[in-house]
Amino acid sequence: VSFGHPEAKVCCKSSPFSLILVDFPILILLLSKSVIYIFSSSLVIFQIVYDFDIAKTTVVL
Repeated sequence: VSFGHPEAKVCCKSSPFSLILVDFPILILLLSKSVIYIFSSSLVIFQIVYDFDIAKTTVVL
C-alpha cells in the first residue's frame, strides 16, 4: 500500500529518501524532531504534512 500522489512518486523516483517520504508519510511520526529539523526548507515540511494529510484520508479503506 502506497500513499501520496502518483506524480509525486514519479518526481521522487531518483531519490530513495524522498520516495520513502512520499510512500510512507506515517514514518514521519517515528522520526525525532531533530531529524525533521534538518529540513530547513519550509516547502519540504509542507510537502511532508500535505502528504501525511492525504495518507490519513486514504488509510481508511
